[in-house]
Amino acid sequence: MQKRRIPLVFLLTLVLLFAAGCDLLTTIRGGSDGGDPVVVSVDFATDTTLQGYTSYTTANVPTAAGAVNILFTTTAHAKGFQFFKVTYEEQGGDFVFVKGAVLYSTEELKPEKPLVIGMEFAGAIPSRGISYTDENGETKSFVVSISGNDGSVILAKF
Repeated sequence: MQKRRIPLVFLLTLVLLFAAGCDLLTTIRGGSDGGDPVVVSVDFATDTTLQGYTSYTTANVPTAAGAVNILFTTTAHAKGFQFFKVTYEEQGGDFVFVKGAVLYSTEELKPEKPLVIGMEFAGAIPSRGISYTDENGETKSFVVSISGNDGSVILAKF
């Protein structure tokens, strides 16, 4: 079993890199995804991206060396916002992301008060994700990843 696991992890990494590089993943970057009125966006937290906000929330989550600050913003109130660990498992020959331990949660992420969270990007497989409930009561879940195209931070639905 152990000998088989290394090639599967390698294969998953290649598939994710290919998909990210070709924009095959459903991503949301700095704007609307075309349908959902509640849109959560992600970017690196810099002086430039934080301009225009009088305040923001900083989440206190454990990070490792090399962590960078990530900015989460929303176009409308995102209820039950959670930031969590992500793992993956094989199900029926496919790899699927699985929500793990919640690292930060808030009743509502608001457009006027974005969230800054420190996190690291160790390797090609996403290890963190977010979820929230939109105004229709539907829970949306995303992994936080780095684009293979331009190195920006992206959210990919899962």
